[in-house]
Amino acid sequence: PSVGSRVGMPTAASRSRFGTAATAMTGASLGSTLRTTGALSIGTNVIPKEEKEPLLEGWYSKTRSFNIQIGKGDLQCRRFTSAMPGGTFVLGNGRVPFFTGSHLAVKGYYFAFKVDQVDPKPPQGADLGYSLAIGISRMSPSHTRLRGSTSPLYAYEVPGAVILGYGGHFIDQGKWYKALWDSNEVRAGDKVGVLITNDGEFVLYVNDEQVFRAATTLGLCPKTTTKNKYYPIVDLCGKVSGLKLQPVTEPPNKPLEVARPLEPTVGK
Repeated sequence: PSVGSRVGMPTAASRSRFGTAATAMTGASLGSTLRTTGALSIGTNVIPKEEKEPLLEGWYSKTRSFNIQIGKGDLQCRRFTSAMPGGTFVLGNGRVPFFTGSHLAVKGYYFAFKVDQVDPKPPQGADLGYSLAIGISRMSPSHTRLRGSTSPLYAYEVPGAVILGYGGHFIDQGKWYKALWDSNEVRAGDKVGVLITNDGEFVLYVNDEQVFRAATTLGLCPKTTTKNKYYPIVDLCGKVSGLKLQPVTEPPNKPLEVARPLEPTVGK
């Protein structure tokens, strides 16, 4: 199969957000533990034009998830408690910068953070798939859909988001795939970076080494003369409980490694 190809797209109807009984994390246990919602997609949630926003400088603190604390110049974020699994995602306060320097091996949108706090013991629900998740939101953090009672509990519920994590999963606009990388591998002190290439591929780096690459629906966006607006999104619902953003950090200056095809979550 071609690089990053989709193999047998799963359906979005009545989806348990953390896979099915055929996966290592059973959909039955997760479905009864996590809040599930109707399928959300960018196509069914019209996003109005946002005011011009600055480039990424920190985490968005004007409004935030109820289980998140943001401090130290908006660069650091913390989870309040692991006893309550939801309400732990955070967004960047500006657009992900686009790097196009002639010295770079790969050009694209890139952001990075350092893991600076990890719980000494697995948080409640760790065996059910609660784990760090990292990705890109098409929605601005100031969007009304992300405020108050309408705000999702988890990053994967944000309409149009492209997310890697919750163990070994990749989520693109509500469709779930198996990923050959597990976010439980992240340790304190690790630098984690996300690159979105000109073709809309999602590339994850850990300590400047590529660990994941896949094609996404970001590559299907209409070509425009202006840069796309992407916003960092991270869900601290696992053992990783604290991050420090590293704004305006260039992507690793290394050629991309070959991507591995994604497999849809079995049974849906």
